Amino acid sequence: MSDTAKDAKVSLKVMVNKEKTKVLFAEADCDFASVLISFLLLPLGRIVKLLEKHYGDKSPAFGSITSLYKG
Repeated sequence: MSDTAKDAKVSLKVMVNKEKTKVLFAEADCDFASVLISFLLLPLGRIVKLLEKHYGDKSPAFGSITSLYKG
């Protein structure tokens, strides 16, 4: 593992309404936002396929997305 992967840190601040269990506000640094946007750029079927390749039969399910992809 490279040194940059070991030292990677992400800043995320979240304001939560505990009574209603709702996120009111979230603030993150540029790196975190870039990672989230890169997930949105991948087609959902590709994400399911990559998880199956990585985890094999024990891949985590994304609810209806996984069942729609598998048919």
